[in-house]
Amino acid sequence: MIRFLKTIAGHTAIYGLGTAFARLLNYLLVPFYTRWFLPEQYGIVVELYAYAGFLFVILTHGMESGFLRFAGKRLSSLDSAFSTAFSSVLGSSATLLMTVFLFKDQIGSLTGYSDKYHFIIMLSFILILDSLGALGFAYLRLEGKALKYAIIRLFSVGITVVLNFLFFLFVVSSGLSIVEGWFVEYVFVANFVGSFLALVLAIPWRLLTTPSLELWKNMAKFAFPLMIMGIIGMINEVGDRLMLKWWYVGSETEKMHAVGVYGAVYKLAMLLTLFLQAFRYAIEPFYYRISGRQDHKQIMSFFFNVFLVASMTLVLTVILFIDWFKLIIDERYHEGLVVVPILAFANLALGLYFLASFWYRLTGESMWGVRFSLIGAIITVVVNYWGIPKWGYVASAVATLLAYSSMFIMALVIGQKKYPVPYNWKTIILIFLFGLITLLLFYVARMFMHEDVVWISFVLITVFLIITLPIAGLKLKHIRDVLGFNTGVADSDGA
Repeated sequence: MIRFLKTIAGHTAIYGLGTAFARLLNYLLVPFYTRWFLPEQYGIVVELYAYAGFLFVILTHGMESGFLRFAGKRLSSLDSAFSTAFSSVLGSSATLLMTVFLFKDQIGSLTGYSDKYHFIIMLSFILILDSLGALGFAYLRLEGKALKYAIIRLFSVGITVVLNFLFFLFVVSSGLSIVEGWFVEYVFVANFVGSFLALVLAIPWRLLTTPSLELWKNMAKFAFPLMIMGIIGMINEVGDRLMLKWWYVGSETEKMHAVGVYGAVYKLAMLLTLFLQAFRYAIEPFYYRISGRQDHKQIMSFFFNVFLVASMTLVLTVILFIDWFKLIIDERYHEGLVVVPILAFANLALGLYFLASFWYRLTGESMWGVRFSLIGAIITVVVNYWGIPKWGYVASAVATLLAYSSMFIMALVIGQKKYPVPYNWKTIILIFLFGLITLLLFYVARMFMHEDVVWISFVLITVFLIITLPIAGLKLKHIRDVLGFNTGVADSDGA
């Protein structure tokens, strides 16, 4: 087990450098965005990128996962699977462009950006580049080229960040303008350049050959439920930003103010989100590769415990050190800090859902993912519709937590019937319990102690790790071994 842990730890660290750290570089812009933009201006960026989440799922339409499955399980040749997936995404991208230009008036009226329709056009081109580039990054993950993945991610995001600084610190602040009246537009220009570079560098152009219609049909059959699940999943992930604008009680400026504040404080739960994405990118192809082993379910159970300890530690870190994390955003956004603990636990539930629901990917029963996501989306919509007029973005945060928690529980219960994994329930309950006790002790200390409680936060998290790591099956020797970051996949069991 420990050899496998070293594999995943190494890949998670590198993917964390490439994906999570790249996003962290992007998040470095948040302190500046929240100081450059008023909340209602930042709300424009938040809203448009919420729409982008839905469109990205439609453009890729599950072909990223389809490519990983068909090439990873050797159901097709690598070049044929990649070319077929690439051609499919290229077709959906062309459809998007035609739609954006042919239905300009209708889309502008529907989104409220008739007078700023160039926002929609710029975002569309960024999405096309990101969608095609996603296949290139999927190829790098499949081939285990984590370092190249990391370098390309860091380079493209680094360029995006640098361009943002150049535009806002030197162009805008100097009273200059590349195009008259541009302000928010510079965010999209910088993103476009970064996405273009990522596409050029990540795509294995040598693999592009004639796509296979027959293979496309098989890939589409597997991928289509994933696309539906992805669209529904976007309701849970970013739909609340759109619902805030629709159902928040107030003027247009007040609505966008709420969207901007909520979008900014959501970033404060980023620590867990970054780890989850890096872990997911490392574990997904790994689970596919070991699915033929007799002990693969025991391995899945082990990694569930490891992930639970790591993610609970990050949740506690965000909450216990909120006085530090809040400095990331401008004081104008601090009114939304109340939702950070709720969002942190919501992201924990999302990570656990991904691991607990992986069985339907291995069995090819993708419709279960659609059902779980649909129920989560219904919870999201109902709670937001009922709660936003009364409690604003607090209702959105609660809806996210309820949706992901429900999905996790359903996936776990049904998975034990469909694809039973020998989870150690005592271990899982104890880790949760010690996490909640740690949080309770923090709030008690904060209530009765007037001086700085930072040292208490360090002590509480340290004690939590000392207690839970052995419970999860990790000893100090194992931790030292894992920190070697061996990235080779072992063929034999590790004790």
